[in-house]
Amino acid sequence: NQHSAKANKMKVETPQILWNNEADEKGRNAPLLSIDMIESGIATHASTKHYSHVLVTAGNATTINLWKVSFEQEQISANPSSTPVGQQQRQDSSALGSRNSIFQKQTRPLNKVDYMLSLTRHDVAVNAVAFSPDGLHLATAGDSGNIVIWSVPVHKRGNNNGRHFWSTLAKENELTVRIVSTHCEGIVDISWSSDSKRFAVGTIDSCLLIYEDKNYAANACSPETHQKESEWQKVFRNAEHGAFVQGVAYDPLGVYIASMGSDRTVRVFPRKTPPKSKKKVLRPSNTGGTTGSGTNAMQRTVTPPQDHQRLVARILTEA
Repeated sequence: NQHSAKANKMKVETPQILWNNEADEKGRNAPLLSIDMIESGIATHASTKHYSHVLVTAGNATTINLWKVSFEQEQISANPSSTPVGQQQRQDSSALGSRNSIFQKQTRPLNKVDYMLSLTRHDVAVNAVAFSPDGLHLATAGDSGNIVIWSVPVHKRGNNNGRHFWSTLAKENELTVRIVSTHCEGIVDISWSSDSKRFAVGTIDSCLLIYEDKNYAANACSPETHQKESEWQKVFRNAEHGAFVQGVAYDPLGVYIASMGSDRTVRVFPRKTPPKSKKKVLRPSNTGGTTGSGTNAMQRTVTPPQDHQRLVARILTEA
């Protein structure tokens, strides 16, 4: 039959399944709540070298797990024009099926996920994890309201290679740990600024908080040899949401911060208050003639609406 012929052509692979935590007494695993990945370390195969990745997972448990992920790199023909079109299409379709796939048989050791270690400073569920863009910090937070900042040690950050320390991590105590207390209830989301100088968090008691590294400027002056450990201070707090702040996002240009809440609103805040324009905008007067009384009365000129619109457009364009 036609259906049986199609069934004979079906290929089945057993995916690589790894559990984030051990099952409870009822045999159930805690759900995952947050995940992030960073490029770190080198994966070598024969003469090919490429970056590997470190994956962090957290959920409704007190532990945070780190995993090393290796993706197989596809070999690209040096002279693709010499390959027949049909053969090239079959190679491309095969590459699409296997490229960047972590679900594979155990006979392909290059595409795999390996457990590294667990971080255990939290005592309640962890809701959010996020690597900083420069790879030097990992921020984790949960129901306790505290933020734990796991940082690459200062002496391991030279030459902008701090992000590759994560792939060599073997013990929790190899990281520098700072606990930042928000004095708020549980934290739901974390977002880093693109320069890794600040991060924003949203809490379940309607707060948006932003923290800044006090020693960022000193370390930025000598990126090859960082001198000081990062110290985090609160620089902004907003509690205008009427319910949980369920998501926060930092503008890649560092100008705006956005937050969304379960009150079905999105709020956008500028990082700095825009300076007031020194140019005066002409406004049409409703009445002509003089205002006030006595000899010091000033004459007000009525600006035609068409000229007023053109003046305003020109002033805004120049500003």
